[in-house]
Amino acid sequence: MRAKHNPHDGDRAIGSNGGEPPRARERVESLDDRYRTLFDNTSVAITVADENENIISWNGFAEALLGMDQDDLYMKPVKSLYTAAEWKKIRSMDIRRKGMQHHLKTKVVRKSQEIVDVDLSVNVLKGPDGRVTGSIAILADIGEREYARERFQVIEANYRTLFENTFVAITLADENEQIISWNKHAEVLLGMDRDDLHMKPAKSLYPDVEWKKIRSMDIRRKGMQHHLETRMARKNQEVIDVDLSVSILRGPEGKVAGSIGVMVDVTVQKRADDALRESEERFRELAYLLPLNVFEYDMQGNITYANSIGFEMFGYTQSDIDQGVNVAQVIVPEDVPRMLENVGRVFRGEDPGNPEYMAVRKDGTTFPILTSGSAIVRDGQIVGLRGFSVDITERKQTEDALAESEKQYSTLVSNVADAVFRFSNGVLTWGNDRIWEMLGYEKDEMIGIDVSSFLSEQGNVKQLYSEVRTGLKERGRFHGTTRAKRKDGSTIEIEYSASPVPGKEPLELVGVARDVTHLRQMEQQLLLSGRLAAVGQLSAGVAHELNNPLAAIQGYAQFLTQSKDLDESVRQDVETIYKEAQRASKITDNLLQFSRKHEPEKKLISINEVVEDSLELNAYCMRVNNIEVSTRLAPQLPKTMADFHQMQQVFVNLINNAEHAMAKANGQGTFTVTSELVQGAIRVTFTDDGPGIPKDTLHNIFDPFFTTKEVGEGTGLGLSICFGIIEQHGGTIRAESKVGEGTTLTVELPVIALDVALAK
Repeated sequence: MRAKHNPHDGDRAIGSNGGEPPRARERVESLDDRYRTLFDNTSVAITVADENENIISWNGFAEALLGMDQDDLYMKPVKSLYTAAEWKKIRSMDIRRKGMQHHLKTKVVRKSQEIVDVDLSVNVLKGPDGRVTGSIAILADIGEREYARERFQVIEANYRTLFENTFVAITLADENEQIISWNKHAEVLLGMDRDDLHMKPAKSLYPDVEWKKIRSMDIRRKGMQHHLETRMARKNQEVIDVDLSVSILRGPEGKVAGSIGVMVDVTVQKRADDALRESEERFRELAYLLPLNVFEYDMQGNITYANSIGFEMFGYTQSDIDQGVNVAQVIVPEDVPRMLENVGRVFRGEDPGNPEYMAVRKDGTTFPILTSGSAIVRDGQIVGLRGFSVDITERKQTEDALAESEKQYSTLVSNVADAVFRFSNGVLTWGNDRIWEMLGYEKDEMIGIDVSSFLSEQGNVKQLYSEVRTGLKERGRFHGTTRAKRKDGSTIEIEYSASPVPGKEPLELVGVARDVTHLRQMEQQLLLSGRLAAVGQLSAGVAHELNNPLAAIQGYAQFLTQSKDLDESVRQDVETIYKEAQRASKITDNLLQFSRKHEPEKKLISINEVVEDSLELNAYCMRVNNIEVSTRLAPQLPKTMADFHQMQQVFVNLINNAEHAMAKANGQGTFTVTSELVQGAIRVTFTDDGPGIPKDTLHNIFDPFFTTKEVGEGTGLGLSICFGIIEQHGGTIRAESKVGEGTTLTVELPVIALDVALAK
């Protein structure tokens, strides 16, 4: 329903004041616009009065409750709605000074002079200077109270979401009154952090006398307590005055599930902040009462506001709204023309009712909604539309339960990752697309085929059926593995699970199957990796053993060179022994460094140094395989933040691959490594003149377990690991190759300075 109001009132923001700062005024006006929308569409009677207590606005439920229309209500004195005795009672409560009065039992007079008992809540509106600018009254027929209470309990579950971004302190406690969640402003207010607050008893935040006062109000039974003046203790033992509001959360059975506390430091608030906070609180209090998507969009259809229910319903976030989401994106294309027609009717002052559309979530899924809206008018001009929508999926599902169930079943079976099948007496009668893909057949080729046609071990068919029947009798279903034969003649290992179709004879089985061939290969590769790790440890041990005699050789050689009576030719030989021992020692050191386990650690390193160390580790293999190594390393190459050992692992792997390819193909070769700075990035290329890689397999070389080597010569993991390491460093790795001409692997890494890395 739309609110009735004076068409000449300029759609002014309730409680706005020309003396407020422009930014605060804009926020207050925006919140008041949303506040009015919630009033327009809420299901209780609402009236708005000006500073002289004359009615200036109301909603349709107010007309229904009072039996009045615009001629009866506009500029009608508020006191005329009540009996003289009741008005006197209301006046005695001094509400204009206190600012609010909730749940006052009183009586109103309908146009027919019928007296109606109502539950009255009044909020006095004030400007930043404290001057009364009007009031809002909410009247509920007491006969509807139980219904309202039930709705209130359901909506309380959304309390946390609506308050999570507020500028007041909020704590959430569990059923045992221990704090489990809070917002940043709670930490600021209390001077505490996670260690101080998590699972802290709520009572420990209050002095004993204040906690007793709170307990005496029996809030857990009543369900809520708003604007309770109390005191809280900060971490430094400072006691502060706060305005506390508590709401009890209950589960579906009415059992207490927790509570939400909202605290405002009333000692440091400024007058302008008070006006803004009160406006925000009014909006939140009304928003959480409605389990609806509340939205606004401008004249171009760009959504400018949605509440948390809307985000949850459509799958968008506030960031998405800020970047731009049009209302046409959340409605299926075929419903957009009808929606635009209804919006035009709203703008012309017509009532389109509550149209239904098919909505679209961010993930592309659709669901039916029921909507209602009204024009946003500012300064006499229509600037957009605001309203609400309700997800009516449950209603639609009830109407189309059978069709929806069949659709979901079909979608599930079609998209499941495993093969789904149905056999009748050993003959395939139905299957999903995955089973055709797994066995390499077309659908028409397999329907009606006997299971023995694609089992690779013909002699096991009877045994398989025997085991299936035995398993079904004992357990009701059967699990197992077997080898299957694909159409192209290759074999795969499959794991299957089957259950009988009740009441079917001959035996019918429905089940799923999964290709576990790669899983078994992975297990074998892991075993091989374990053996390789053992070899690495053995190499490290050998290197340790070699270091001791090498150290002795270096020591004695250095000692001999210092002898004055040593012949010059002998001295040169001794110096050669010393240099070669040093080189051997450096090789063992590099081997030790490479074989050790290192925790990932990025630091400022020289890529050229990594290349040189990696080549030195492979120097022997290159030499014995007659491979000439050429390096062209840029001397002024900048350092970058990277993990030295991970980079060494990448380079050693690339060098090993090149050496293996050249040695196996030609028994010799030329290997070139270059480094250079290209457009702000470090580029390292590894080029061999080996046999090259065929074009049809080149794009697979970085896939896990893909290898062109013979069985036992490679795991298929090396280049996949290299790809992952380079990607983690923000770089790229690519391959270029021509059969018969060789292969080039190019690694590019960003230049990241130490100060940039620290800033991240």
